[in-house]
Amino acid sequence: MEEKKSTTTQDFFSDFEKNNSQNFDSFILQNGIPVTVKSNNQTSNAVILISIKGGKLADKGNSGFTNVMTNAFASNIQNEIYKQKYFGTIKGTPEILAETNLSFSTISVECNYEDLENCIKAISDALIFGEILPADADSYVYSVQTQKRLYNGSPVNQLYSKAINYLYSSADYKNAFDSEKDILEFTNYLDILEAYPKFLNASLYNVVIIGNTNTEQIKTSLEKSIGQLSTPNSKTGIKPLKIPEPNFTKSKKLSVKIRHLFYTDVAAEDAGPMPAILVPTKNFEDPVQFWVKSPEATSKEFAYFSALSFYLADQMEELGSNQNITSKIQIVNASKNIPAASFTFLNVAKVSNVNTLYKNTIANLKEKLKNPESNIIHDIKTSWLMNTLSSTQTNRGTAILINEGINNFGDSKKYIKDYELIANSTETDFLAILNDYFPEEAQLRLYSADAK
Repeated sequence: MEEKKSTTTQDFFSDFEKNNSQNFDSFILQNGIPVTVKSNNQTSNAVILISIKGGKLADKGNSGFTNVMTNAFASNIQNEIYKQKYFGTIKGTPEILAETNLSFSTISVECNYEDLENCIKAISDALIFGEILPADADSYVYSVQTQKRLYNGSPVNQLYSKAINYLYSSADYKNAFDSEKDILEFTNYLDILEAYPKFLNASLYNVVIIGNTNTEQIKTSLEKSIGQLSTPNSKTGIKPLKIPEPNFTKSKKLSVKIRHLFYTDVAAEDAGPMPAILVPTKNFEDPVQFWVKSPEATSKEFAYFSALSFYLADQMEELGSNQNITSKIQIVNASKNIPAASFTFLNVAKVSNVNTLYKNTIANLKEKLKNPESNIIHDIKTSWLMNTLSSTQTNRGTAILINEGINNFGDSKKYIKDYELIANSTETDFLAILNDYFPEEAQLRLYSADAK
């Protein structure tokens, strides 16, 4: 974790470019794996992030399978690190995290900088020589199935899934965000064994390393380890992702029948003899979800749209909470894969109040942007900064941002360029985006069928 932190937002803006645009190195291993290194000698640790092309969209009808394989790889890395700790070659206690995104998966290992080279070897040995036992395979499948059932039970996810089904004709998108079906019901141990060798393909990977590092030593260590992964002559890798356009041709209101499921995190042995008492009700205070189309992800307007979305969510949450309209607002900002922002208003008692809140917040912001003396632009920039770049205060957060830039835009410094756009933006820039992309009535609005 980076040790020096800015004390104010203005300090952060002032120091950000200086602290983040320097000390970048990039190179390509002999087997074609691209590597990005960002040195930070003010920290005592390092992060190795392995990115694997594919993600949820690579499941092709067998939803959850890529998640299973990513978790299996991460578990093998953990086991290899345990082994090296036992023999004393790794001194610290590295932390391994795995995540499966829409178009790629990541496995990150955070360790003491003294353990960096041995952790690189552990990652390589786990990928190349790792085995998956039947009992472990069952555990990985069960874990992903459990996560999916919890996902299905969320009213927010049910609304999001319905929105994706309306906006996209792509079966891959529909499957990736489905909130109804069970998954992996017919996946067995042989399926996992058969898939494992397909992931030993160098063309699927890129590597990001952040922290107290020496680039030349890293390059040597990587060539001796994951640099030994093969690149098959046949085209067995993941095909380039074709991103479909969402259908925002007309304003639309959708009514969604929410399934209200009740879960508990209390273990059976702690639950006691009496079951929980559920009182019948139709007053669920279900969420409301609004979607707004964004500009092209490669345009500078996209960064302005992102900043406005974060600011509007913050403002609507503050006003909505004070007026008892909503308890919280969850935002999923626009991305390259889904060029639209969604705003989910939680615990809504009366949907008409949400409509008014959204409309008035946009109208008020327009008026403030027309008056430079309001200094509203500082608040917009601060909101974007806190929601987007605060993660750069850790090595892992920086690695994630760099990897997203590489996977989505082929640019490891994309987050720094976005910072420069926002830092130099004006009221005119934001007002143009607000007028063009934020109508007073969101283009897609989803309400519970039980809403009042």
